[in-house]
Amino acid sequence: MSNEQLRLNRVAALKAALSMHASIRGDLGLERGEDRKDTFTQDELEIRQTAETFAAWLNGTARIRIVPGPIINQDSGQQRSPLPFTGANVSQIHDNENTSFTVKTEDGKGFETADAITWALTPDDGTVLTWSPSADGRTINVSAVAPGSVAGTVTDTQAFGPDGVTPLSATFTIDVLVGGTATITVEQGAVTVQ
Repeated sequence: MSNEQLRLNRVAALKAALSMHASIRGDLGLERGEDRKDTFTQDELEIRQTAETFAAWLNGTARIRIVPGPIINQDSGQQRSPLPFTGANVSQIHDNENTSFTVKTEDGKGFETADAITWALTPDDGTVLTWSPSADGRTINVSAVAPGSVAGTVTDTQAFGPDGVTPLSATFTIDVLVGGTATITVEQGAVTVQ
């Protein structure tokens, strides 16, 4: 969203807040006399808070966060805590585990928005992992298949970055690691005469 659009949204939000407060209180609660300064200060704060709420709504989604879910062993169903994302938004699971990722879209004040989002994983051929979105599209469930890495992108189809053209998106990586040893097999070699 451009700086000019942000400015216009702030002006519209302030006008809407003033109109709303005036319709509720008539004269915005201003009184003559000694208490006027305190009353004006309180009313000004309330109007600004309302305007900020309206502006955040007008500006729409400002942030996308990806939240990893619990990691669950595919065989035992036992849960382990997810490893937090590193600075590069990398999550790691073993080749015998499942997990999920949930997207949180937020406005400028941190309130969740309900924008439509899309998920894309590369490669998406089922060689490293398989995935499926939840009914509401806000979460994907991931099942590891084999060691490797998958790059993921989540895109908000209704919000745009600072240039006002590029859709707002976030990227992450899922590394599937070799699981721990599951079995040990001892095989007898060929018998030879000494």
